[in-house]
Amino acid sequence: MQEKDLELRRTEAASTEQLKRQELEVKRLEITEQNKREKQEVIQLKRYADALRGVLHPQPADPCGLPLYFENLERMYKQFDVPAKLQASLLIPYLNTSTQMMITRLPASDLENYTKLKTFILAQHKLSSKDYKQRFSHAMCHVLFVSHRLRPVRCGVERDRITDCYIFYRLGNMLLYILSSFMLNLLIK
Repeated sequence: MQEKDLELRRTEAASTEQLKRQELEVKRLEITEQNKREKQEVIQLKRYADALRGVLHPQPADPCGLPLYFENLERMYKQFDVPAKLQASLLIPYLNTSTQMMITRLPASDLENYTKLKTFILAQHKLSSKDYKQRFSHAMCHVLFVSHRLRPVRCGVERDRITDCYIFYRLGNMLLYILSSFMLNLLIK
């Protein structure tokens, strides 16, 4: 009788052990199947697009802002470890309408390559050093104007030892936004 009980326990233990092995094998197969699905490009693209949705912003309207835009974009790609194969596909929805029309001339193989897409966009916008110089000098006019207008305020703040000068500096920054570039050009001349 003891032998039968012992034999019965052994068979039960062996069958439960075999059941556990089968369950583990089924779980292992499920995990490998899930990994295969996750590695599919479409699923990865959706996952990265969702992750970058709140971080990326649309292409700037000013073509001179494109190099800085691409630099920021590449920084985000590096931060989120975006695979090179997906980078171009993630960029396209953030391009403005005119740029999207431009890239329709590219072959499909170039649309999948971020470097070729970026080079094409920069080449189509024909950015020159003259454009950068013009925008730099225009921006410097605004900076010099505000700096010139705030000099007496800064001196007064220092003279009266006013510690909270943030209000005065905000006033100067508000001047930049309130006055149009036309008005600023009139005041500078």
